[in-house]
Amino acid sequence: MKSALVQSIMTIAFLVLSPVSAMASSSDFQKAYHEGAGARVEFRVVDDAGLSVPGAKVNAFFDMVDRSKGRRIVGMTDTNGVFIAEARTMGVVEIEVSCAGYYCSKDELCLISMGNEHEVRNGRWQPWGMRKNILIRPIRRPTAVQVREGGWRTTRAINEWVGFDVRR
Repeated sequence: MKSALVQSIMTIAFLVLSPVSAMASSSDFQKAYHEGAGARVEFRVVDDAGLSVPGAKVNAFFDMVDRSKGRRIVGMTDTNGVFIAEARTMGVVEIEVSCAGYYCSKDELCLISMGNEHEVRNGRWQPWGMRKNILIRPIRRPTAVQVREGGWRTTRAINEWVGFDVRR
């Protein structure tokens, strides 16, 4: 009786504490994690008002356990603010977006820690063609700053700046 209770507690602890859920035990999932599986992602770049940002540069890195085997795909969003990338990954896609007039934005799509929404079927992460919105904030009222010994000091706006938008 006691050993059955201990076994039950250990099983529950595994399921609760496992970062990738019970699905991690499937051979497709294990193979995808170690060797990669195909992923197709539709990135939609939007501003803080929810409007599409055409012409944004998207830099997507499809990570592998051995990062040197990962694949970087770079391109521009279309007139609808969409960029589609496809490559093999162990379940993590790092995204960086830049566009003139906007602050650079970084994000990550982590398929291996999202639970049952994402699974591997026939060597592909599911859902195939998943969508990911990336928020990019427009530069509105930049305040130029410079680094000085002892901390930050604001300066007058000049042609080049390291930016923060001051919000009130």
